[in-house]
Amino acid sequence: MVRTRYGNADLDEELRHHAELLTEKLVAGGLSPVAATLEARRQLGSVVRTKEAYREQRGLPFLEHVVTDVRHSCRGLLRSPSFTFITILTLGLGIGATTLVFTVVYGVLVRPLPYRNADRIVRIVQLLPEPTGEPSRAGLQDDQLRSWRTTSQTLTNLAFY
Repeated sequence: MVRTRYGNADLDEELRHHAELLTEKLVAGGLSPVAATLEARRQLGSVVRTKEAYREQRGLPFLEHVVTDVRHSCRGLLRSPSFTFITILTLGLGIGATTLVFTVVYGVLVRPLPYRNADRIVRIVQLLPEPTGEPSRAGLQDDQLRSWRTTSQTLTNLAFY
């Protein structure tokens, strides 16, 4: 409480100082002291409104709003336990299903293969012409693989399945 009073006294002094400075400036500009005081009050606006705006900005207003919203939400959830249970169950199932899907996607698509230099593994297929004109895919034959092993300078450790 003492801190609030001290802050209010400081705020009053600060606003009074601003009013005095503006009044002096207006008097130096040619206005009479009474007219300068009235003009300074008009330009600075309501002192009470300025104090209220300052108090609203003091502290952590965003955090205070969040705490208020959480309290209100908790009271609403405690009023209807069946809705709360269904909501928590739905959230739990949704989070679990999402985690499962992303785990499978990571394991199948993202995680590297358990081989050394897995980023250099390639699959070679050959396209054979069909009578219809559309090529068909086919794997390599044993003799083709042996030929590639002996003549290839860029592919190492050739294997087939």
